[in-house]
Amino acid sequence: MKQNNKGFSLVELIIVIAIMAIMSAILVPQIMKYMDKSRVSTDLSTCKSIESCVNLALTNDGVWQDVSYNWMSHRDLYFYVKKDNASGKLFFKGIARGGRFRKELEPTLHGLENPKQVGKNSYKVYIKLGTVPVYDDRGNAIGETFTVKKVDVTTDVYEITDDSEYIFSTAPTSTP
Repeated sequence: MKQNNKGFSLVELIIVIAIMAIMSAILVPQIMKYMDKSRVSTDLSTCKSIESCVNLALTNDGVWQDVSYNWMSHRDLYFYVKKDNASGKLFFKGIARGGRFRKELEPTLHGLENPKQVGKNSYKVYIKLGTVPVYDDRGNAIGETFTVKKVDVTTDVYEITDDSEYIFSTAPTSTP
């Protein structure tokens, strides 16, 4: 009687499994690198969005007066921001709870996503007299900056310049 075997032999199956193991050993690290680069790219994009929101908030004269007080006393300002994924609330560390700057930032940062990189859970925004960049957790400046300089020492007038020019005063304005 003739036997008709239509299956794979044990040796053939072992060879296929060995080839798949070798391919996965080569591909998994490459896939992990790609995923890490994707997370970094996403975080950098979020940092640029935060930078835009901070720049927009600083163009408001009332916000500028609130923030410039810290600049005058400390010469720089930084804060952390993160979002609670369960409640959707934003948490700020380093900004006064009832301050104008925070009130201006909260609605614009509502769609903020927390960092995607492993071990990162918040963004640090560092504003220094002279430039206004956003830094990632590793201290790398992200995006463009604009210049802040003190124009008049007696009235605490600061000037912010990038493509356009804004002048803000921390001195109280008198009403006629």
